[in-house]
Parts: sequence; structure tokens; C-alpha cells
Amino acid sequence: MKQTRKIIVTEKVFTEDDLQRIGRAFDKQAKLAGESGDHATIKYEVKFSDNTTVESDSLDVFTNESLSAPARPVGIAWFF
Repeated sequence: MKQTRKIIVTEKVFTEDDLQRIGRAFDKQAKLAGESGDHATIKYEVKFSDNTTVESDSLDVFTNESLSAPARPVGIAWFF
């Protein structure tokens, strides 16, 4: 059975360090889930103002190089 919980945050600006810190917290929870016998996967997503999206299972998606695309990043999502 899959359980989903959405937390929507609006009107906030996050730095690269903020995104990396939040992502590490999700990575830690996924590791703990695996150690307890549960299955957890994480996908990170960045949406840009030109309607393109970058997805990854790695925090590399939140590096300055990934976030400095020609279009402005306007949304992020974590799927855990």
C-alpha cells in the first residue's frame, strides 16, 4: 500500500544550501526506512519558468549548476 502526504509551501525563497539541507533530511529518512525493512525511494524535481523540468534521484539537481539554467527556477518538489 502506498501512502502519500503533500505539504505545499508558497511565498518562500530557498537557497541552494536550504535545498541541500532539506534533501539530506529526506535521504536520511529513506536510509532509516531501508534499515527497518521498509522500501523508500526519493525523487527530486525542479520546475523552471519556461515549463521545463529537471528530475533526479540525487541531490545534484539542487546544485548551482543545475539551478542556473537559462530559465528561472520557480518550483521544487520532493517525492518520498
